[in-house]
Amino acid sequence: MASIANELQNLPLEYVIAAPMQGVIKASELAANTTLEFIEKIGFNDEDGVKSVKLVEFLQRQNDSESSLSVPLLSMVPVPYIRIKDMKINFDFQIKTTEVVKDTRSSNKTIKGKAGWSWGALSISAKGNYRSANEKTTQTDKSANLKVEVNVVQDEIPGGLQKLLNILENSIVPINNSGNQTIKSKKQVDLD
Repeated sequence: MASIANELQNLPLEYVIAAPMQGVIKASELAANTTLEFIEKIGFNDEDGVKSVKLVEFLQRQNDSESSLSVPLLSMVPVPYIRIKDMKINFDFQIKTTEVVKDTRSSNKTIKGKAGWSWGALSISAKGNYRSANEKTTQTDKSANLKVEVNVVQDEIPGGLQKLLNILENSIVPINNSGNQTIKSKKQVDLD
C-alpha cells in the first residue's frame, strides 16, 4: 500500500490539469487573431497605411433611370467570433498491485533396515530427499486516462465591433444617377 501512496504523490497533477487549460487559452488567442485578420482582410483596403472600407457596388437600371448602392462588405458577411463556452477535464489514474506467493515443499524418505542375531550381518539403508521452493511475484499495473471536452460557440459580436457595423450600415447610400440628381449620405465615415 505504501507504494500506491508514493505513486499518487508523484503524479504531476498541476501539469495534468494546467496543460489542457493552457491549450484552451492559446486556442482562444488564435481564434481572436483569426477574427481580427478576417475583419482586416474582408472589411478594409490598405493603401500605403491608409485604411478604407471595402464597398460592394450594386447597380440597378430601370427604364431610363439608373441607381447604385454602395454597401460595406463587412456588413454583408458573418464575422467569425467564437468563444469557449465551457471546458471539462476528466483524469483517471489507476494503480493495481497483485502479489502472488507460491510456497512448494516436498520430501521423500526411505529407510530400510535389516537385523539378524546369529553372528550375522547388520544392514541399514537410508534414503532421503527434500525439496523446497519459494516464489514471490509482485505485479503492478498503472493506467491513466485524460479526457478534455471543450465546447465552442459562436458568440455575440462585441459592442465595439457592433457599433462599427452599425456605422457602416448607416453609410449605405443610394445614388440616383439619372440626370444631375444625386442623393448623398449626410454622414462621412473616416476610419483613420
